[in-house]
Amino acid sequence: MKFVVSSTELLSHLSAISKVINSKNTLPILDNYLFLLEDSLLTITASDLESTLITSLELENTSGSGAIAVPAKLMNETLKEFPDQPLTFQIDPETFAIEIFSQNGKFSIVGQNGEDFPQQPLLNEVLASTINLNHSVLLSGINKTLFATADDE
Repeated sequence: MKFVVSSTELLSHLSAISKVINSKNTLPILDNYLFLLEDSLLTITASDLESTLITSLELENTSGSGAIAVPAKLMNETLKEFPDQPLTFQIDPETFAIEIFSQNGKFSIVGQNGEDFPQQPLLNEVLASTINLNHSVLLSGINKTLFATADDE
């Protein structure tokens, strides 16, 4: 599995979903992002079993498909050090070795089997509801109730 992605675009997507990853997970696999590559769509999932956030990136340069669990903290810290540049991810599906090629060199990490990541329960489309809100209305509502939230775990 191989794909090319912008370092800042990937960091932006990972930062948005990283909030759901706890420091004290009951399952070690939940300390990872699930990267799922199908055709030219990279879907990234983060979960704590109660809440799950998913984001997707449309990529132009991909080959292969598959899933791998990527260490979240290590990935976030590493991407913060890169300037805006294309990164090439080359993943060995048998050893789960991840090589990240940048303009300055190569970075290697080891992931985990993506099949070990907990699957999302499917939504019952009959019972599911959709709500569309203007972001300013949602932000206003959050700001008006923020004072009533606790700041401890």
